[in-house]
Amino acid sequence: MQDTLDVVSNWCKKWHLQINLAKTKILHFRKRNSKKSNFTFYIGNTKLEYASVYKYLGVLFNENRDFKNNAENLSKSGGRALGSLISKIHSLKDIGFTTFEKLFYSCVAPVIDYCSGVWGYQNFHSLDQVQDRAARYFLGTHRLAPLLAVRGETGWAPASSRHKSNMVRLWNKFQTMDNNRTAKQVFIWDQCLNNERGWNCQLKAVLNSVNMSNIYTNAICCDVQLFIQNQHSTSENIWFANLQNSPKLRTYRLLKQNFSTENYLLMNIPKNQRSALTQLRCGILPLRVETGRFRNEPLTDRLCVFCNLNEIENEIHFILKCTLYNDLRNLLIRNTTGSTNYEEFELFRTLVCTYPRQCSQFIINALKLRQSKFSR
Repeated sequence: MQDTLDVVSNWCKKWHLQINLAKTKILHFRKRNSKKSNFTFYIGNTKLEYASVYKYLGVLFNENRDFKNNAENLSKSGGRALGSLISKIHSLKDIGFTTFEKLFYSCVAPVIDYCSGVWGYQNFHSLDQVQDRAARYFLGTHRLAPLLAVRGETGWAPASSRHKSNMVRLWNKFQTMDNNRTAKQVFIWDQCLNNERGWNCQLKAVLNSVNMSNIYTNAICCDVQLFIQNQHSTSENIWFANLQNSPKLRTYRLLKQNFSTENYLLMNIPKNQRSALTQLRCGILPLRVETGRFRNEPLTDRLCVFCNLNEIENEIHFILKCTLYNDLRNLLIRNTTGSTNYEEFELFRTLVCTYPRQCSQFIINALKLRQSKFSR
């Protein structure tokens, strides 16, 4: 390596070119328990410094061969891009989900996905946070909203799913690349090493996770759309299993049938109504069943104080039973089903899922009435 540096130095000196020594560093890739090289490298008479992290073409490479620093850097850049997007559309109160989704995938996702074909095998919470923040903004929920519900409402797969898809696209490029190209030679060299931390082994694990190991074994191009479909199916199964084990999402399990964008998001519903309905669905309305958690009250003690039914003030009680909202409820029924001849759960689900516009307005009016009672 020093001989190579001497060649570069002599060539630059001959042609009167100046090397930017501030950007010229030595990075020793190694395992965490391995010592850093103590060899001293020079360009001309200038000693080069060792670095633990180095940015190359916008990607931060770490000496221990992980991309945590890179992910943190991309998440900050993605956060700024999202902030800029929000500041520009904030005054557009009637912006629809489809438009917002396109803006996010055009302006923010490319930032947090940058070069993910190289490092996409690692999952980084900081990158998912940027996407979750965007979803929360549109849904109108606070930061404590359950992520399972936030992702379920939008139907957005985690950012890590796109990163793995980009790895597959890069694999396809290597399969069609001429063997004389340096990148292809490095790719083949990595395959021969069969290092468990190498890119090829990581890609093999990604393909195995969606039962497509034959792609790697046979060294053939992968159908990216099929990979995305298989990955979506796997992610949906994991999401659904986690949903069943979440006690907080007691109401959400009654309403959510599959992992896809909810219809009410695609309707032209004002932002405040959309926010109210989402909070009800996600179990974060300021009802006693939720606020009692922060006071460490037993669930059986979180009773409604606005009626004499002696029931826990949960979402079903709030929508269907509490006598405080009888007038509002009668108006809601009259404007929607026209009848209460339903089983309790079926009526609740019908009002929330089939009539989101009317139900969300009921929630807003009922919360105002509830707050006025507290203020007295």
